[in-house]
Amino acid sequence: VVLKAESPSEIGQVILGNSITLSPGTVTLDVHDGQLLIHCLTTESAQQLQNGEANRRAAALERN
Repeated sequence: VVLKAESPSEIGQVILGNSITLSPGTVTLDVHDGQLLIHCLTTESAQQLQNGEANRRAAALERN
């Protein structure tokens, strides 16, 4: 899955990538130009990432 990070900063993108990797069945393979390349073991995991909740939460950390 290729996911566009909501956070414009590199730190926010790394936080998102690390949070995704901590989720069982997913691993962030690459972060480049605000896009994360993620491997998911199941289509359900991929759909949850595309839903964007993790992305929104990681971006919110920088706003607070």
